[in-house]
Amino acid sequence: MAEEKKRALSSKAKKDMKRPAEPTGQRPGHRLEDSQPQALQRVVANPALARPDEILALGRRYGNQAVQCLLTRRQGAGGRLQGGDTGVSSKASEAQVLKYGFEGREDKVVQREILLDGKEADFDGLLGQTDDDRKQVVLMNWHLSETKHDFKKDSGYPDSGKSASEILFEAVDSAARHVKDPPELYTKSNLRFLTQAVGRLPTLYFVRGDLSGRIRQQHRKGPKVESERNKKDYFFSNKDDMGRFHKSARSARKARQKFDVNVEEFGGTLKPTDGFFHLELTYNDDGTIRKLHPSGGKIQTDISGFTDQIITSIYHGAIGRPW
Repeated sequence: MAEEKKRALSSKAKKDMKRPAEPTGQRPGHRLEDSQPQALQRVVANPALARPDEILALGRRYGNQAVQCLLTRRQGAGGRLQGGDTGVSSKASEAQVLKYGFEGREDKVVQREILLDGKEADFDGLLGQTDDDRKQVVLMNWHLSETKHDFKKDSGYPDSGKSASEILFEAVDSAARHVKDPPELYTKSNLRFLTQAVGRLPTLYFVRGDLSGRIRQQHRKGPKVESERNKKDYFFSNKDDMGRFHKSARSARKARQKFDVNVEEFGGTLKPTDGFFHLELTYNDDGTIRKLHPSGGKIQTDISGFTDQIITSIYHGAIGRPW
């Protein structure tokens, strides 16, 4: 009897030795990402102390893009990165092209916080304002992004009554509605031109038949992906000419009159031209104007550095979704 008990204890000991240890602080069958988002916030706040299981949990909840940004921060904080820690491959040069649109950009602004009116936002507080998983994913990815996102109230705009936080959550709501995989419109074959404003990443413009779209990467109202039909693009060498055309279009819109004028009479053109200013008019089916939108930047026609892969990554960054 004693011998049998001894053999049983010995067998149990061997099984215990083979059983892998559970990660510290986790219950059997419990995954970190199944907890509230706040459970991962300390990982974001102090990435140098992140355990492999915590990095994996971050990836499962928020995607590989968030993980890659976290690992960049971890390395900068002095953490050691081993390729097997996360199961995520990272190519620094490729990642640079994917995130900034083209190689060698030296004037990029690296800002890994969401800003409200130029000040660092309370990220815990932002996450606590929504229970929607999709919106939390958008917030997390914009928070970890290397692209500066500074949401600002501006008294010069019609939405001046809204706070920077309200403007942020309008952008989050819009981003969360988009599908993860970019529609066919957002491909290299449909990319027509860029607009570039000082201190901001370029906005990409696409046209496919009567369908137009743009991907805005940086703005006081946040990133945005938008598509619409019956839109025309007009280009001007100076703001005075564009202002006269804009004034005429506004008058026609107010009067609900059909707007069918020759842009050349205002010194403009329908051809994207480097350094020109840009004005968009969206029309109703009866030829009246539904919307006017002057771009903040100037035209760039060199789109040779944008591949489908880069466009897809820019799309994912704008909608705050993992790739």
